[in-house]
Amino acid sequence: MLSTFYLFLVNLNNISQQPENYSYNDAALWSHEATLAPSGDDVQRASTLAQRFAVNRQRKEPVEIELPGRVRWTVAIRAVGAQWLSAETRGTEPRGLVISYRAIVAVTGLSTGNAVRAPVLTVGMFQAVAESIRRNPRVVLGVGGSQFVGVVAHLADDYLELLPRPGLPSSGTRSRGPVPGSEPSSSPESVVIPLMRVDYLRWLEPGDSF
Repeated sequence: MLSTFYLFLVNLNNISQQPENYSYNDAALWSHEATLAPSGDDVQRASTLAQRFAVNRQRKEPVEIELPGRVRWTVAIRAVGAQWLSAETRGTEPRGLVISYRAIVAVTGLSTGNAVRAPVLTVGMFQAVAESIRRNPRVVLGVGGSQFVGVVAHLADDYLELLPRPGLPSSGTRSRGPVPGSEPSSSPESVVIPLMRVDYLRWLEPGDSF
């Protein structure tokens, strides 16, 4: 099953003018790239984690990323920002990911190379995922070693509201039970999560249970 992960990396003012079959993974649309001044021989070694990831993306070389809670993925890098990357898990059923660098415990398989030819995007992490969430709001959120699973009901400037759904269990949420004197709710209680606390997002596809 192919992932329906789409990454929003283009001018937000023009996004509504694109046709319905528009691909947000089109490399030609990555227009917000920070260019590095070349050295005398046009070679500048990667000196930041983002640049190292960008070199791997350019060479189409996978990396293995470990996150808190012993979460580990081997991924193909799709886009690289200054503080985040988007990637796709390897395997027969790839899934889209966006990962914050601050959450990374370790990386193996990083390449070294010319950073001038491996630019880094200047788009912010949650600006980049906004369109993806609108197209597919079913996600797993990694937050401080916990996982929250459900449907994003609302994405604000600095938080998102997640609605847990039956069949999508969440190890990070707790049922507090009905408030005394109130009518029992037939729908799950929504969870508000500050965006600055999100370590990673993984998109779910139809048929996924977790």
